[in-house]
Amino acid sequence: MLGPFRQRYREITISLQVTNQQQVLERLAENLDDLYFTGQPPDSLDIKLRPVLENPLVVIAAHNHPLVQERNISLQRLTEEPFYYAGTRLRDPYSCRTVFY
Repeated sequence: MLGPFRQRYREITISLQVTNQQQVLERLAENLDDLYFTGQPPDSLDIKLRPVLENPLVVIAAHNHPLVQERNISLQRLTEEPFYYAGTRLRDPYSCRTVFY
């Protein structure tokens, strides 16, 4: 996404900072940046949102898990399995949660 923009507008300096959700909200509140990309936009702020990409959820399992051989697994079936949900950044311990059904 940034590559084509950079090619078209070479005179603009691009700086990309990867951070956690809390820091994004703090920077947004202080109006420190021009644009923000987030998978969890805040409901409490008067801001304009524009989706730019789809963000599908995928299920990942060990190679020997029984569901690996199945196709079109229903959400109902997935609720029968204990699983770990990781937020958008696996390196960020604050965006990761463990969920058990």
